[in-house]
Amino acid sequence: MDQRHINEKGMSMLVTALFIVGETAGGGLIALPTAILSTGALTGAFLLLMAALICTYTGFLLAENWTILQELYPEYRDHCRKPYPAMGLRAVGPKFAHFVSAILQVTQFGTAVVFVLLAAKNGENMLNANFDTHVSFCFMIIVVSLLVFPFTLPKSPKDFWYAVVAAMVTTTVSVILIIVGAWKDYEVCQKEVFYPPINVQKTLMSFGTIMFSYGGHCAFPTIQHDMKKPHQFSKSVSIAFLVVFIFYLPVSMSGYLVYGSSLSDSIIPSIQLIKRCLF
Repeated sequence: MDQRHINEKGMSMLVTALFIVGETAGGGLIALPTAILSTGALTGAFLLLMAALICTYTGFLLAENWTILQELYPEYRDHCRKPYPAMGLRAVGPKFAHFVSAILQVTQFGTAVVFVLLAAKNGENMLNANFDTHVSFCFMIIVVSLLVFPFTLPKSPKDFWYAVVAAMVTTTVSVILIIVGAWKDYEVCQKEVFYPPINVQKTLMSFGTIMFSYGGHCAFPTIQHDMKKPHQFSKSVSIAFLVVFIFYLPVSMSGYLVYGSSLSDSIIPSIQLIKRCLF
């Protein structure tokens, strides 16, 4: 008989998969084309696939780990705010739990800084391109931080499921717009596009960017905990990373093939949508 834990009011497998996509995809969409510039198209596509497989497998391991923890220790079937330290506690002991917590805090802080800076830069570019308005980048950082802050207050993922819908919609729209914008520029830009030679050192650095774009594991146990059937989290992970890979590959290849060496840190400023291409 299956004795695995079930949450009566938890999220379904599909909603959980969408949550992972919304939590994972985003920054990689605009940064990956530049990373592919250093690796070349074929190597870049291979690294994108390998990163997706690696992250899917590690997601499986985390899912199994938390499932075992809930089976052996019933106290983790209720809300748990610190699942990773709980794993460290049961695996090694209290000192390791504190170590895991410290590492997690540093990682999350660094990730948050990257995304705040990225969002602020995108906001600055959007206002400049669409409204011919220049807003200080530093001011945009403050604005973005204030806008994001309320979403950090809910207790757990199931308390702001609506963010899943918003994240999925905006991510999907972004993918479509980037691909359409890039290929509208293709006819003009292909005449002057230049692809730099592959550099081994830069390729290794680009792999770091690719792995970062799939990053989201820090939140996995928390998301899994809020599922109706937490033991099905591995299925959600499979669906999520397949969707993320489908998002990332065409955006990366479009940016690389159309703009080549003219790409900056983000693909967005490269999209011209006019009958010329800046190199």
